[in-house]
Amino acid sequence: MNRPYLLLTVSFVLLLVAAHTGVAEVSLPDGQALEAEANVAADSKVIDDADASGGKAVTNEKAWQPLFTATVPTEGDAFTVWLRHRDGPFILKAMIDGAQKDLKQLWGSPEKWAWTNCGRYTRAELGEKFLIIRGAGNKTPAIDVVVLATDENAKPEGFTGNPASAARPLPASQPSSLVPAQRVEVKVAWDQTVGRVPATIWGVNDYEILNPTAASDPKLQAYLGQCHVPIVRIHQGTLPNPWLNQETKSWDVEKIKAGFAASTGYGDARVMLNLATWPKWMLEPGKGDFLAKDQSEAYVQLIAELVRVMRDDVHRKIDYWEITNEKEGAYQKAGRLDELWDIFNQTADAIKKVDPTTKVGGPALTWPKKEWVDSFLSKAAGHFDFITWHSYGTGDIYDSNETLMSKIDEIEKNSRNVTDAIKQLGGGKKIDQFLSEYNVKWTWNPLERRHANSIGAVFQACVVRRMALLGIDGAMVWHVKGNAYGLLDAKGDERPTAYLYSWGPKYLTGDLVSASVSDEKVLELLPVRRADGSRAMLLSNKSDHALILPSGTQLLGMEGPIDLLRVDADGLSTPTLDVSDALSLPGYSNTLITQKP
Repeated sequence: MNRPYLLLTVSFVLLLVAAHTGVAEVSLPDGQALEAEANVAADSKVIDDADASGGKAVTNEKAWQPLFTATVPTEGDAFTVWLRHRDGPFILKAMIDGAQKDLKQLWGSPEKWAWTNCGRYTRAELGEKFLIIRGAGNKTPAIDVVVLATDENAKPEGFTGNPASAARPLPASQPSSLVPAQRVEVKVAWDQTVGRVPATIWGVNDYEILNPTAASDPKLQAYLGQCHVPIVRIHQGTLPNPWLNQETKSWDVEKIKAGFAASTGYGDARVMLNLATWPKWMLEPGKGDFLAKDQSEAYVQLIAELVRVMRDDVHRKIDYWEITNEKEGAYQKAGRLDELWDIFNQTADAIKKVDPTTKVGGPALTWPKKEWVDSFLSKAAGHFDFITWHSYGTGDIYDSNETLMSKIDEIEKNSRNVTDAIKQLGGGKKIDQFLSEYNVKWTWNPLERRHANSIGAVFQACVVRRMALLGIDGAMVWHVKGNAYGLLDAKGDERPTAYLYSWGPKYLTGDLVSASVSDEKVLELLPVRRADGSRAMLLSNKSDHALILPSGTQLLGMEGPIDLLRVDADGLSTPTLDVSDALSLPGYSNTLITQKP
């Protein structure tokens, strides 16, 4: 379709040409025509393409960069968003109150130009602006035309289906009944210590505390209490705004106190408080999520006041103040990364001045990219006690389970960037290290089934094990409650992933001992010698079939009765175990074996 206009079967309210080709014509049944300017995102480029509308298209060679951004039209209450593109994937995002929100991930990758229906959205859902971000992949995708239609039955000329985003099969949630059981050889040296499994490696993220009503959910607090949760990271993308009175520009002390009072399940857990973003009134006008340069001193003073509030009014010790959250990418792109570290340094010093007993750190890196790690360690040296970063497995709900499990290696490799950089740039100082967010999928929409099933539980267990082997000080799964990621669903009911974080603090803290398996692609072991000398082991079957291992007594290297707990595709169970029997691990399962008390 190589023409500068589109003939549409029914009336469209707006057509936006991705490339700067001037004005696009829209032919309507009543003969009227509406026109709209093209909108190319910064850093993207216009290319010539003979098969594109008007012979032009937009592309960007870098993953996760905006290709297209446009203001939502003033007429119309709801719109179907159509995208004509070649290759993919893409993410449709809304811009609401200066923050991006994922609307839909588009995984189709047609070799030739094709239309994709990106869904129907109200004006409120699309926000004041909307963006299309390119995803990752070996091919470089391009956008030709974006159309917003008020008529939900409208479709582009010649469109007969949705070939660009045709359904792909979701990965299996059950092990295969066709694959025979596999025997795996295991060796455990209980007298050889290779590391530590600190209690804080079984941490969680929580944002219910920001809403006292939500925090008062008895199921949530009962779960946190039964887990004896060792560390909680308080995080929400807009924090500290939920704790601020936007009119008085001061802290809502009573709301903060009420949130902590409702969070009875915290007990004596250590708390990491994440200062994710900037107060709304301090934002740089029209620049997105940047602190206005003339507001840095006021911001620092505001945070110092929060430290005093927590100490003197709330009476809750904040063990770790984590400054910023995933801001390094935007600041680096704007050429302002040093400015971000300057704000960090000033804030960290102010916190320490009010409470010298606390620890300060951050910057909650989006992922531990070596360039970012090195920059932070160098520019913030002397101002922090700990460093934090995030790692997720995938952005695609259709990635196979085998692909997901392979991402555990990447998370370990990326996290090693931090441990290695500290050895080189840490100046010999003890710097605590926290993976302050991790889980299966880094975007919430569409919902990832594996956040709620035994496959996700196995993935999480293996991430914890790898972090223990790296010797980091703690990890916090994202997050404790919610349908998208929660260990508990939105009603507060426990999911298969929940059980792991109740087992960990109770059974799996202490000395990490040496172990090896004959096939590491299918099985990971976390054998722990506890402080009282007793033994426990977590066995995580990453494969879609059963694994046959030696008996439990052989694995634990001791005689006597053994307790067994398991989470597999059928949920939680406590199978009986004859001490002389070989141990069978179902596909996609976590199995905990311990000495009976």
